[in-house]
Amino acid sequence: DLQQVECCNWSCIKNVTKLFVDTTYLATKTKLICQSDTIKSIMQAVGEHFIPNRTKIICQTYSVGKERVFEEIAKQFKIKFYSTAKSRVQSLKIIYQQKYDDYFTDSDDNLGVLDMLSGQKVNFFQELYKNFKKVIIVTATGWEKKFRVIVGDKFGNDQLVQIKAPYSEHSDYNELIQFCKMINPDDIESIISKEDTNRIKQLLQIESKQNQIITQIRKEKLVHFEQIDIKEQETLIAKFEKKKQQL
Repeated sequence: DLQQVECCNWSCIKNVTKLFVDTTYLATKTKLICQSDTIKSIMQAVGEHFIPNRTKIICQTYSVGKERVFEEIAKQFKIKFYSTAKSRVQSLKIIYQQKYDDYFTDSDDNLGVLDMLSGQKVNFFQELYKNFKKVIIVTATGWEKKFRVIVGDKFGNDQLVQIKAPYSEHSDYNELIQFCKMINPDDIESIISKEDTNRIKQLLQIESKQNQIITQIRKEKLVHFEQIDIKEQETLIAKFEKKKQQL
């Protein structure tokens, strides 16, 4: 997510001979809301259903990622998260070090849980329903198309609240292109596939060609591109957009 503060100085990186990029969302041309806005939406949704000391919050997670979500929930609702997976505990302790105990716990005696929730049985939720007024499941993933709040399980029990949010640690399509242009490496390679390597190289070549033509038009007409006849501008942009869509 290039909106994060720690990304601001990346443009200072120069003379990169080879750049390896995660192209998870390249082929799908996925566009994501920035993380900070998604987190705000999650906090608002949780707040609308959270009952102090009577709500269990479960965040679906792999062994790494989504830490900003857990941390903000822990801060705002004054809870700690227990992870059911040892690998998740290890990664959190590496990331947070001395601050680990501020947001996480090694015993399942608090209101927060980090779990994959894969293959959970009905009995799992029935036990939670007995002990808590609300069970909130937060699923933050880049594969969600839009922010959703679903109240109730398939049996009609409104104790369950599912918050599904478009959120990812990967750069989306636009950010990936922006980042590659900013770094401007001599060579680039996708860690996902050879097809993505070829695709992103072609996209960057088209972007470069587009910029060259726009620059030339500015020189020839001695005007800013924005001042060119609107039809001519639209035709030019459409030409390059069509090429990008074909990749």
